[in-house]
Amino acid sequence: AAGLHDAGDIGACIEECLNTALRMKEKDPNVFVPQQFENKNNTQAHKKHTGLEIMAQVAKPIHGFCSGIGTGGTITGIGEVLKAQYPDIEIWAVEPENAAILAGGTIGTHMQMGIGDGIIPDILNQDIYDEIYVVTDEAAIDTAKRLAREEGLMCGISSGTNVAAALKLAEKLGEGKTVVTVLPDTAERYFSTPLF
Repeated sequence: AAGLHDAGDIGACIEECLNTALRMKEKDPNVFVPQQFENKNNTQAHKKHTGLEIMAQVAKPIHGFCSGIGTGGTITGIGEVLKAQYPDIEIWAVEPENAAILAGGTIGTHMQMGIGDGIIPDILNQDIYDEIYVVTDEAAIDTAKRLAREEGLMCGISSGTNVAAALKLAEKLGEGKTVVTVLPDTAERYFSTPLF
């Protein structure tokens, strides 16, 4: 797996790690493999909890939502809840510039960990988003730094990705509109990256 990762193909690395876990499960009944890229409970958790929490906390109409694609659970679950409540909402799927496979690109090396893994997850509802927005590593890192400096939020790079997209979506929708995203990671995981 290390060799595959070094080559920059995180999708192949994920596949090899999954196959290793599945082999372990065959040998040991105590091994559980959650299969987060295809487990319907992933999307259901966001539909039954995260999406409802967002609507309760915002407590007014939501006009836009955007999220990076990791397992696909966040954008699918939250997106379906928000679209049901606000049919005219604009939803953007967000991808790293060097791994924009939904946008027709190829997988490459990038800094936006946890998204852009080089696979299209089975649980991703590809009908839920209206547009695919691509974010550069530079924009993701700069936005994560701004979140720390301006908002006191110590987030990781994929949080920067989501907020960079949310700012563009808000700019497109215009004044008086409400745009929501999620901050899925913490800066503690990024000490050895250009974020610091």
